[in-house]
Amino acid sequence: MGDSLGDIVLVWYFPLLVLQWPTCGTLKGLLKQFREKLVSEIRDPRDVAPIFRKMRGENAESAVIAAMVLLNVGMVAIDGASANSLKGQVRDILAFLCRLQAHTNVPVLLSCTDMFMHGAKLLGSEVDAVLRGHRLEFKPFSPPNPKAPGTGTWGTYNKWFWQAGLLPPLLEMPRNLPIWTSELCHGRVSWLSAGFRALLERLVWEPKLLESGGPSEQAVKETFEQQLCTWAGARTTIAEYGEDPAFVSRANALRYVDHLPFAAGSAMEALSSRPLLGVGHA
Repeated sequence: MGDSLGDIVLVWYFPLLVLQWPTCGTLKGLLKQFREKLVSEIRDPRDVAPIFRKMRGENAESAVIAAMVLLNVGMVAIDGASANSLKGQVRDILAFLCRLQAHTNVPVLLSCTDMFMHGAKLLGSEVDAVLRGHRLEFKPFSPPNPKAPGTGTWGTYNKWFWQAGLLPPLLEMPRNLPIWTSELCHGRVSWLSAGFRALLERLVWEPKLLESGGPSEQAVKETFEQQLCTWAGARTTIAEYGEDPAFVSRANALRYVDHLPFAAGSAMEALSSRPLLGVGHA
């Protein structure tokens, strides 16, 4: 930040290392990501080549910790941990992140589902340090008020996407659009974003859909469902759970547990029938 808006004289750079929870479910896979990400970001890796070589050996964990200090990394973010991740070496990975945080004082941001967090907490004090920090939950948004669909958080998101710049600025959003999208997206902003992207592109190529105060509910539904077809199973399961949790089959509860409320009885029952926590060592 600068001393004044007109003359920036000082800029603070905050190095953030963003990794994915390893699909292989092993600590070795995560350490490999550390090395590859750091190598890709360093201007001249040869300057710190010795420490990168050590990241491939028996002392890879210590080498990664040393690299965090040497390269002055400000934060490490691990994204993508879900219920399915609990089958891997969760204890090994989280224990390493605890050591990383303790030895370097670099904060670790863990982006995960509620189900993963619940399972990880069962591992006890060995991994508690990386789980007990400030927690921010992103819950699905409630449906809009039928009397004023454009108000509230969901209505505001719809207005923001509608006014994203692809349509004429004075073109008003259909009044009930937030209601339609809420039913299609079940309050998930990521699905709303994907659906709106497809809708706006369609309206650009098919401007007739904007006549008579359009697009119509049918056009919106067709566009969103086509765009969100990848999540059709999850959306159906969420709708079934909303009607009656007993409607959700054991198979779907297990398959889409990350999309259901954490307290979903059918989901918890399905998961309790098999061991999920990975406690093996690499």
